[in-house]
Amino acid sequence: MRRRDSAESSLDLLLDTICNMFGMVIFIAVLAAVLAGARGEQRVEEAQASATYTADVIALRTQVDLLVPRENDLLTQQIHASEGEIASAQLLGQRLLAAVNSAKRLLNVSDAAAEIELLRSEIETMEVELKSIKDLRDINVRTPRQRDLRGRVPVQVVLADDRFHLINDWSDWRGMSDPTGQRCRFWQTWNSQAVVPEFSSFDDYGTCEYRTGSLKIDRSIRLRPGGGHSPNTATGQAAITELMKHLVPGKHVVSFRVTPDSFDSFHAARRLAVERGLEYDVKPISPLGPEDLYHDRIRQGMTTGQ
Repeated sequence: MRRRDSAESSLDLLLDTICNMFGMVIFIAVLAAVLAGARGEQRVEEAQASATYTADVIALRTQVDLLVPRENDLLTQQIHASEGEIASAQLLGQRLLAAVNSAKRLLNVSDAAAEIELLRSEIETMEVELKSIKDLRDINVRTPRQRDLRGRVPVQVVLADDRFHLINDWSDWRGMSDPTGQRCRFWQTWNSQAVVPEFSSFDDYGTCEYRTGSLKIDRSIRLRPGGGHSPNTATGQAAITELMKHLVPGKHVVSFRVTPDSFDSFHAARRLAVERGLEYDVKPISPLGPEDLYHDRIRQGMTTGQ
């Protein structure tokens, strides 16, 4: 009887151990399934965020292509034509060299009269070909519309949410004796109708203390919600025209910075600048985000415009 009790007790212990191991295996399987599901959701969110960013980048590049003047085909054709003219000039040069060599050989001819006649003929030929080369010296190629503008002061305009935001107040420009020398004063005087001054910053690192030399200016600008003017309405156009009366053609360049949602408004705003006789340049920028913050950098260099 004791041996039978001992056998049954050992079997119970073995069965208990097997049940515990089976329970642990089930627990580990459930835990692995939960972790795999959590990682799957995280990767789905990352993939969605990456797809959204890629779509924004593609849209921005598409809008950049719409802004760039479509003159590449014409410029390429003119370059090919110029290359053909240069090749012709090189061929004429080779013919001239052959003529010179021929003239050298004639120096050894015994008959002086024949030598002089041949030389005269060769000289006349060389003069005609030399005139042709001189005519090819200046090759007319149409330059791009973008050009350098010396001595111009950029006037920053941000086009966002289909609204025209003139960043600074330029109303005192015409009343100053040397406004160009004090341009830093205008770049740090905010237009409160379009900008929230208390949340905007201007850092010049001491470079504005001198009227000449390099500039190093960093700005962080918060656009006023609902600020600026719409260039697509008669009221907004009148307000923008009034603002541009403070700008001087030949002294200012309107520097447009355009977000992807405002490219349609850019065409109307550009027309108002051109009507005032003002040069302009344009660059696309990324969306400003929920805080409507715009960052720019002003460095010494050549101002460009169209």
